[in-house]
Amino acid sequence: EWPTGHGVPRNGWPVPDDVVTIAELLAAEGFATAAFVSSAALDPAFRLDQGFGVYDFEPAVQVERDQAWRPAVQTLVVAKHWWESTPGSRFLWVHLFEPHFPYDPAPEDLALYRTEYRGSADGSMDFLFRLWEDASLLDGGGREHLTALYHAEITGVDRAVGAFLERLGREDRVLVILTSDHGESLGEHALDFKHGPHVFPGDVQVPLLVRGPAFAARVSDAIVRTVDVPRTILEKLGVRADLPSAAGSLAAPDRANTLAYAEASMPWNVEREGAWANQYKQRVVRNRDWSCVVTPWRNETLWFDRRRDPGERDPRSAPDGPVADELRAALAAWIGQGRYRAPPTTVDPELVERLRALGYTE
Repeated sequence: EWPTGHGVPRNGWPVPDDVVTIAELLAAEGFATAAFVSSAALDPAFRLDQGFGVYDFEPAVQVERDQAWRPAVQTLVVAKHWWESTPGSRFLWVHLFEPHFPYDPAPEDLALYRTEYRGSADGSMDFLFRLWEDASLLDGGGREHLTALYHAEITGVDRAVGAFLERLGREDRVLVILTSDHGESLGEHALDFKHGPHVFPGDVQVPLLVRGPAFAARVSDAIVRTVDVPRTILEKLGVRADLPSAAGSLAAPDRANTLAYAEASMPWNVEREGAWANQYKQRVVRNRDWSCVVTPWRNETLWFDRRRDPGERDPRSAPDGPVADELRAALAAWIGQGRYRAPPTTVDPELVERLRALGYTE
């Protein structure tokens, strides 16, 4: 379900009790369920543990001005042990924090991208907070160095995940879905090494890989969405469920008319009392050919021709014909169905304050 439907606009908001999770559906069908997560944004206090027999989060790294987290290699060790020691039908969710700021890759991974940079730019939270106020700190090779740090983190997590999936790949009838919750702007649209304020491709176009029975090896050019993951899982596992109409299937033969939506989680200071929590933040609707990006607090609408400009760097005039009106209407209807919920008040104040400092909560 879209966030506008389930009522959780971003980090720091607990999942409502009336929202039914995939884990709850599968647990009711006799599946053993477990989650191993790596970030304080997924602390059990936020109720993402609904339906999981095991919900494991033991933060190993405390970061000043950011959330506590656990390195991928540590999370994957305990997840692998659960998978191999649990018989029968299993549903496993593994959440990894990397790649994510602060950027601190392993030396062997950074060596693949190392530059001769000797300046003061680094991946620490102290530097990033200063950078977000003053982009000139990236001059003199700093941008290239931080990009190398980010790419090195991707390399490290790729190696760790590869080793983990190699073990699962030796088992028949295992469905594997790998995706992410956001990307990272590396300078696009004047946003440096951050995520949250924008909905351009660098921020919301994420990996989505599916491996398992009935999925042939290919790269799809269709519009795919993370909201389609639940129905895909349940269909392939033969579990019937009454899902929201927004949920599609990645295995559907015709996705030509699919629309994809996204909304920003920042800035937090454009909230309005009694409204859907992200209503005034930047949002987008996309079809295969066009993107319509609306930033209400700027009174701005941008159009991008995705066929000629997939990175959405060069705004164009609105498309001719009915397409523009259809996309505007679809986006207005989507945000209009937003489920209002008052900001949370029952979560650990220190945890919420760390997320607020990063712009996720009020």
